Amino acid sequence: SQFLKDYVMAQHGLADAEVQVTENGVDHDVFRPETRKLYRNRVRDKLGIPRDAFVVLFLGGRWFDKGVPFLIEALGKLPDRNAHLVIVGKGDVGFFSEFARDNGVEDRVRFVAPTGSPQWFYGMADCFGFPSDAEGFPLVIGEAASCGLPLITTAVGGSEHLVEEGVSGYIV
Repeated sequence: SQFLKDYVMAQHGLADAEVQVTENGVDHDVFRPETRKLYRNRVRDKLGIPRDAFVVLFLGGRWFDKGVPFLIEALGKLPDRNAHLVIVGKGDVGFFSEFARDNGVEDRVRFVAPTGSPQWFYGMADCFGFPSDAEGFPLVIGEAASCGLPLITTAVGGSEHLVEEGVSGYIV
């Protein structure tokens, strides 16, 4: 990403022409809009989430740095009590379960262990939440966008290049 290029140039005294940006690619045979038709109901049923619920997905580690507290707080502020948050990845489930309870949303937050099949979860979601503090270029943003999910993200690591405000998501 441009962020990483700027960082590398500053840290190593390199000129602009010496560093090229090559953003992550996404396998479009796996991450595609059709995943929503394939996995939506199956995964929601497995997680005990109503089929008509609005589901925000977070996928990743380092939950504090990646903004999971903001997602839990935001869920508690939504007027729609049929909105849910699914957090997939490795993190402090005990702490965040208690944090969800403190925000009155413990019954609408699901924690899922890291998976080798993230497309299942992109497929069951209605949008992708990723309010990270800092990123290189988060591959999960590209994967989610390739699955047709609107993105709710911060302007870090090139994420802002994938969002047309109010059309394909929002920068927060």
